Amino acid sequence: NDLILLAAKACQRAYKKNTDLGSMEYALTIEDYHGVPFQILAMPGSNEFLDWVWNFTLLSWDGVKLCSYLAVKRVWQAVKNDIDPTMPLLVVGHSKAGPDALRWKQKYGADFCVALCPPPAFRPWKKVNLKDTAIVIDPDDVVPLAGTLSFNHPTTDTLVHLPREKAWYDPSRIGSDHVIDHIVQYFQGKVNLSKLEG
Repeated sequence: NDLILLAAKACQRAYKKNTDLGSMEYALTIEDYHGVPFQILAMPGSNEFLDWVWNFTLLSWDGVKLCSYLAVKRVWQAVKNDIDPTMPLLVVGHSKAGPDALRWKQKYGADFCVALCPPPAFRPWKKVNLKDTAIVIDPDDVVPLAGTLSFNHPTTDTLVHLPREKAWYDPSRIGSDHVIDHIVQYFQGKVNLSKLEG
């Protein structure tokens, strides 16, 4: 829970202060986690019109959505010389960038990975199993369901389902439960550890 909260807060800050790569943004920071310095690579979700276009593209490369494949490659080129290999690395992504964090873990590795409300982005026939990885899904959020006919989520060792709070027909569920602030607020005080599934 603490690690997910740390990741969510870093991603929340990355929405406000980041390095812009066009249709992709990121923030690489060093945070303290129980006295241990951590590098956090935070990738916020859709911020620009081109992001939304990419969200609905069903093309893939190497078994992952093309937008995630290209975004991770671009971020890697931007930060590969800034990452300290002697310090733990936590990679986090929210929304469109959730699959980017998962792809980063798959391709380049990280000590920990957190994907917050990610849309499915991995082809079903490409079996991806990621250790030390958490996916957080809010059942009131439609984004983690988008594209499930063509893509799915990888298998991870931690899957967190937040509690359902709204009826399926409630129009506020389309966006209000998806924003990063909602996720941060949840993990700051409302988390129910019985919802954690291995």
